[in-house]
Amino acid sequence: MSFCPNIVTRQLPASPLPDRLFQAFCNGLPDALLATDGQQRLIYMNPQAEALLGYPCELLQGQPLKSCLPSLTPAVLTQACEQAIAQASQVSFEQFYAPKKCWLEVRVSAHADGLMLQLRDTTARHKTQQSIQDQAYLSEVTTELSVILQNYTDLSSLLDRCARHLVAALSDVALVRVWTLNYEDHLLESQAIAGLEAYGQDLPQRIPLGISIVGLIAQNQTPYLTNDAARDICLQSSRWLSQERIRSFAGYPLIVNNRLAGVMILYSRQPITTALDHSLRWISSSLAIAIDRAMVQAELLNRRESLLFRLSNHIRNSLDLDNILDTTVQEVRQ
Repeated sequence: MSFCPNIVTRQLPASPLPDRLFQAFCNGLPDALLATDGQQRLIYMNPQAEALLGYPCELLQGQPLKSCLPSLTPAVLTQACEQAIAQASQVSFEQFYAPKKCWLEVRVSAHADGLMLQLRDTTARHKTQQSIQDQAYLSEVTTELSVILQNYTDLSSLLDRCARHLVAALSDVALVRVWTLNYEDHLLESQAIAGLEAYGQDLPQRIPLGISIVGLIAQNQTPYLTNDAARDICLQSSRWLSQERIRSFAGYPLIVNNRLAGVMILYSRQPITTALDHSLRWISSSLAIAIDRAMVQAELLNRRESLLFRLSNHIRNSLDLDNILDTTVQEVRQ
C-alpha cells in the first residue's frame, strides 16, 4: 500500500496523559483516541477506542501499540509514528479496518513523552465517493450504449452489440440475454446472448408468456431483481450459479407505449445496486424503443413490397390505363 501522509507541524504538548478534565473531554469525543508513552506502549484509550478495538483499556494497557492495532498495516503505522516523532508533526493516513468493515482515518500526533492517535470512521465519505464514481461510470456506459442504438443495420446485430457492450463495460455482469416478442405466435424469441453463453442456454430459444422467470416478467410486465440468485425459488436451480459465483439476477420487460417488445435479463457476480438498477431500467426502455422502431420499419418495408407486388400484378392483368391509375391511387391511400 502506498503511503502518502498529511503532515501538520505543531508544538508538542507537555503531558502524555490527560488530567481528569481533559480525560472527560476525550471520553465525550465521537472519535477513538489512544495515547502511548515514549516506548509506544498504550497508556490510555477512551470508550470509543475500547468499542472499536473490542477490548477494555485495562486489558491492553502497557501493550505495544502495534499489538493493540494488529489490523492496521504495521509498516504504514510504524512509518507514521516515526515521522510524527521526527518532525514534531501530525501525520494522517487512511486504511480499511477489517474487524469493523469500515474505513478509518488515523491521525498520529507526537507529544513530549509519547504519541496520541485519533481514529475517525470515514466509511460514509468513502461510500459517497464510491457512489459518485459508480454513477459517473454508469452514465458513461449508457452514453456509449446510446451511440450504439443510433447506429445499426439490423435488429439482431443491434441487440448482440448491446449485450456484448454491457458484459464488457460492467465487469461484474457475467451473462446478458435478450428476447423479442413475436406478436403473431405470442412467443419470446431469443435474439442476443453475451458472456457465459454456454450457461445461458439453460433457457430455451422460444418462450411462451408466463412460462419460466422470463415468461413471467413478460406476462406481468414488471422487473424482477434478486441478490440471492442461487437460492431464489423463481430461478431455475443450476449448478453453474454457484460455480461462477453468481449472486444476483435482474430481468426487465422491454416496454414501449404500454406494449411489450421483449425481455432483457442479466446475471451478476455482485449485488445489483440502486444506481445500476436505474441505469438498467433506462437501458431496457431504450432497447424497447429500438426494437419497436426496427419492427415498424420492417412492417413498412413489407407493406411497400406488398404494394409493389399487387400493382405489378394488376398492370400485367389489365391494359386499361384509367383502371390502373384508379387502383394505384386506392392502394397508395391504404
